[in-house]
Amino acid sequence: MKTHVVIFRGRVQGVNFRRSFAELARLHSVRGTVENLPDGSVRACLQGDPEEIAELLGEARSHIRAARIDSIEETTEDMGEMEGFRILG
Repeated sequence: MKTHVVIFRGRVQGVNFRRSFAELARLHSVRGTVENLPDGSVRACLQGDPEEIAELLGEARSHIRAARIDSIEETTEDMGEMEGFRILG
């Protein structure tokens, strides 16, 4: 199954970004995970309707006010089907 892998760079750790992002993902019925990476970035693996994923990413920029997203890198990978949305780490 195609999975959107998204790396958020900026001030995205220590500002409740993962929790807020997970809440938005659940509202959009997007499945997957979100986790902090050692370099200070955050990685999200997302499955679902492409339009919902696009809306989720747009809302992450505008609705998670404590964070400062400097860049978003997107790729796709084939991963097994995910259920629900989890915060890792």
